[in-house]
Amino acid sequence: RVRLLSAATLSRLPASAHGSRHMDFIDTPWPVRHTSDPSDDIDLKDFIDNLGDDGDGFLDNTGARLEASAGASVAQGSPRSIFGMRASSLEELMAEAGRIAPPGGVNGAGARAAADLERVARAAGLHGLCDALAFTGLAAELPALCEAGVTVLAPSDAAWAQIEPRSRADPVLIRQVLLAHICSGVHMRSDLVAKRTAVALAGQTHAAALEGGEMHVGTARVLRADLPFDSGVIHELGSVMAVLHFAREAHEEQVWKKSLQPAPRLVVVTAAGAATTSDYELHGCLLHAATGQLLPDALRGHVRSLQPRLHQSQVQQVTFSDLCVMTKPPSLQRRRGAGLDDGANRYRLLFSLWNSSTLSYVSWQHMPTPLLIRNSFHMLPPEEKAYRRQEYARSRSGGGTARRAAA
Repeated sequence: RVRLLSAATLSRLPASAHGSRHMDFIDTPWPVRHTSDPSDDIDLKDFIDNLGDDGDGFLDNTGARLEASAGASVAQGSPRSIFGMRASSLEELMAEAGRIAPPGGVNGAGARAAADLERVARAAGLHGLCDALAFTGLAAELPALCEAGVTVLAPSDAAWAQIEPRSRADPVLIRQVLLAHICSGVHMRSDLVAKRTAVALAGQTHAAALEGGEMHVGTARVLRADLPFDSGVIHELGSVMAVLHFAREAHEEQVWKKSLQPAPRLVVVTAAGAATTSDYELHGCLLHAATGQLLPDALRGHVRSLQPRLHQSQVQQVTFSDLCVMTKPPSLQRRRGAGLDDGANRYRLLFSLWNSSTLSYVSWQHMPTPLLIRNSFHMLPPEEKAYRRQEYARSRSGGGTARRAAA
């Protein structure tokens, strides 16, 4: 089992300086197998599904500031951070967090570890990491996160500079990117190689492997590894890793051989350097919830191609509008005298990033909502039936309006 932050630690996470946070937890670890080797089994634990802030946008000259920082050190630069915001040290933000944290909050060890993280990151030239933490409000939460130890997969300043300005101006998006680059626990380079995965706080799992003598995590290459700080370690990446998170989940109860409702929608964030050297596809995979068994050929409409623009970052939404479960659950195979067992009908939906150049999965994210497969529409609960009837009527009405407009 990959152990993330304990409930006690989570309860002490302070509110962000930008506003309140909402965290949703599902404490149901489940195994995922991508190969036939039993040693590859990975137990995933759901973590933060929805983290977001309201915040100020970036200030002016963001692009120029980032481009300048990509080619040279900004240790002696202007008081603005590489994200274009007013530079503030993590120590200042932690002091503010200490004033707003509830009683019994972060201890001194966590604050010292967070301060040491900034010291090591700045010394290594990773100013973009520190500035992104401050911009999104995560800097104020670092003391609590560092209590359990953290591993930071830190894009270089040049990598941050590859993110388009409009995306850099979105604190919620940058926060999602950061949460996909921070892992609970201290994992040195040798640990990542041995485990072959890195599980981020946002729930996304990145494959870790040696390729041609170089270390790769997710879609990025590791430039420098094992930069230790108090209660953690930093690994510098040559690019921002591709990030997967859900914009919309399907409902729990679904119908066999019918499209999932609503259609799952993922946001895929890619940056130049990570997604320009290979072609990627997003694959949906179905796993049995009780056994963790990966079911081949269980889905239809489960493959989507990603088309990155050369030398540009992009944020694209991928909707699986015709995704449906084709494998008939065992409990739906009627036998005389046999009852129906809902447990046999429960599945987990996993979305994996497939590198078509190396023919391997490099990252994956699971949908927190489990799927309960019903034999027919009539077996759905009343509220689900009402939702589907409403959506059907809306689609018919919209289609009729479009046809009249065309006429």
